[in-house]
Amino acid sequence: MGLGDDLSRFIPTDFGKKKKKSAGDKHAAERAAPPPAAEKPGAASGASKAAVYEGSSGNGRHPEGTQPPAGIPATRHAELKGHKKAVSTVAWDPTGDQLVTGEHGAHMLMWDFPSMDQTFQSFRTVVPFEGQQIHTLKYNRSGTLILCATGDPRAKLLTSEGRAAGESRRGDMYVMDMRRTAGHVSGLTAADWDPRGDRRFVTAGGDATLRFWDAERLQTQERVVLAKTRRRGKVAVTACAYSADGALVAAAQHDGGLSLWPAEGPCLRPAHH
Repeated sequence: MGLGDDLSRFIPTDFGKKKKKSAGDKHAAERAAPPPAAEKPGAASGASKAAVYEGSSGNGRHPEGTQPPAGIPATRHAELKGHKKAVSTVAWDPTGDQLVTGEHGAHMLMWDFPSMDQTFQSFRTVVPFEGQQIHTLKYNRSGTLILCATGDPRAKLLTSEGRAAGESRRGDMYVMDMRRTAGHVSGLTAADWDPRGDRRFVTAGGDATLRFWDAERLQTQERVVLAKTRRRGKVAVTACAYSADGALVAAAQHDGGLSLWPAEGPCLRPAHH
């Protein structure tokens, strides 16, 4: 029974059971297809001619003479050896020429790529505090200083060449009020630079405090934030980070809480919790 013209125009032409192609039809289609283009002499057949990048289109290669897309090479890598213990943190300097890595075994390795040869060796090894795991390494905005937070209560500042530039004070562990000590009394867990400049930074510690510092006056902390649970009990701060505009500092707590503190104070209570 035929379909009316009004109904037929709503049904796709390829709707319904398809007729299988015979072997003869398949061979005829192959004979009719144009032959593949011959490869030019000297053209590379593998990925050695053009690096394969993640996120690139087509077969992953970009034409000769064009810029590769912004991405990570998927077929090129270099293994940097030197650490004896598990690597716990890494940081790039703002130019991308230098890399620092820290480990559980207290060693910080410094890598400079413009001067590196094919052995891929670090140019300096630094031990910020003997026997203390390195938790955080951060370059300041200009790349002149490296902020180092370890299991020691003191924050360490290093130059971009790995020379000691100073360290914060250790607090008095016998003082009960943590806001009245001159520094942390237990190991640091994290640290971060204020993105608005090159001098100010914040540290977090297991003594339930955030402490704000000036790199040029390390013997005097600027402010102290005491982290508390909803039941007003003390709780260790496990991580900290400035917001992009530097107005807030986020603090992660050991009880699973997350508090946002105003970077300029007052620090009696968090802006959000």
